[in-house]
Amino acid sequence: MKASEMLAARKAAKKEQAVKKYARDNIGNQRADRNKLANIAVIQVQNKLSLRSGAPQDLDSKLTENIKNLMHYQALVYENDRTSVTVFEKLIRAMRVVACIYTDSDLSKTTNEAQAAIEQLQESADLSPNQRREILKPVLRLTEYQEAYGEIIHERTVSNRLVLRKRTNRTVHRQPV
Repeated sequence: MKASEMLAARKAAKKEQAVKKYARDNIGNQRADRNKLANIAVIQVQNKLSLRSGAPQDLDSKLTENIKNLMHYQALVYENDRTSVTVFEKLIRAMRVVACIYTDSDLSKTTNEAQAAIEQLQESADLSPNQRREILKPVLRLTEYQEAYGEIIHERTVSNRLVLRKRTNRTVHRQPV
């Protein structure tokens, strides 16, 4: 091996070590402050508990929400209605928040299935109502979850979900001026 080859190999090794050191120093390999992480965890638990407590939702609003969801489900069975898709996308997001608050893995799984069903329905155009019903079964299950959680979800949590929906709508669906 010649001297120039040895110098080139040494430079390459040195450059590789510099890249590894830069990556180690700058890409998430740093130790986190355990006190900060513990405080964040405590705050998250307190927020979840505060969303679980409060006055229950009134019967009229629960019934109105259920009827609205079933009407939009029926609309999706016969046609690909953009308004109904939007309603269920909002319901999916809201129920993901509820699944997080109540740590319900089955509900979380159902929201993922409902999201996949909505996406599959949008991709396929020529389906009979029976085929659409088969695809939309997870969405119908999600409305059943919403009805069941409507018995225990408090008004404050529902209003926070609505605020989250409105903020998401303003951010995601902002119209150009």
